[in-house]
This record gives sequence, structure tokens and C-alpha cells, in this order.
Amino acid sequence: MSGFKTVDMNSMMSEIQAADEQLARQVRVEDGHIIVNVEYDYEIPIADCDTEPKLLGWILQLLEKTWMTKEVLERFIHVAARQSNLKIQH
Repeated sequence: MSGFKTVDMNSMMSEIQAADEQLARQVRVEDGHIIVNVEYDYEIPIADCDTEPKLLGWILQLLEKTWMTKEVLERFIHVAARQSNLKIQH
């Protein structure tokens, strides 16, 4: 026995796709707003994220939420930056 776990690539890809689909449901764009939904719809106007300082303000506010996760916050940042044509380096 080698001690290595066998990886089923199809299973792993399915899990990644399911996680991506869940994030797409949790952070989406509707009617000029970014909707963050982990426990409930939290609407953020795209116009309130159109500069780096405004986006940072929303990031800081979202970090205070007990329901916020790293993955949801990362998706919010990418969606907000894309919608506002901001370049975010990571």
C-alpha cells in the first residue's frame, strides 16, 4: 500500500463545478446591483463600487458580517471590479 489517496478526476471536477455554481448563486448581478446571498439577499448598488475607495469600503463592511466567507468575498471583489471596470491585482 503506497499511502497515497486515489483521486477520481471526474469526481473532483464535479465538486469544483458545484462550488462554482453555488458561488454564482451567492454573488450575482441583477438590475444594477450586486446581490450577495449567503443567508439573505444583500443588495449593493454597482454605482457604489465604481472606484477603488468605494469598493474597499464595501469590502470592509462585508468583512464585518458573521456570514461572510473568504470565497464569497473573493467572488464579490471580482464581480464588482469587473462590473465597474476596475483592475484588481492579486
